[in-house]
Amino acid sequence: MVKAQQIQEGMKPVIATTKEIGRDLILLRGDLRNFDTSIQRVDKWAENIKDTHVTTLDLVKHLTREIRANWTTMGLGFGMALEYALIESPIPNSYSFALFLLGAGLIQGFFRWNWKFVRTLATKILPLAKTKPAG
Repeated sequence: MVKAQQIQEGMKPVIATTKEIGRDLILLRGDLRNFDTSIQRVDKWAENIKDTHVTTLDLVKHLTREIRANWTTMGLGFGMALEYALIESPIPNSYSFALFLLGAGLIQGFFRWNWKFVRTLATKILPLAKTKPAG
């Protein structure tokens, strides 16, 4: 009986330490749940930012093509005025205006066209020069 009491007294610090570890583990579990929730939230925000970035890039590409086409249209307008002046001149070529309009439409179409496949083909044929790291 005395031996059992001595063992029980010797185990009290171990039991107290084990209870403290248990409480710390419960607190740690709560902290880890909060951390996991915040990680999921940050991951969701990063995905939203990525989607927004892709949408913005697509919009910029589209608007760039439209701007090029608009500048081409303005240039073609001045060219048409010049062509009209040529038609009114004593030059006998009556087909020049129609040919000019056809050419203008083709050029404007080329500016609106997506040239991505040409750039891809060009990089396959002529690979970019590899740069050496500084140092």
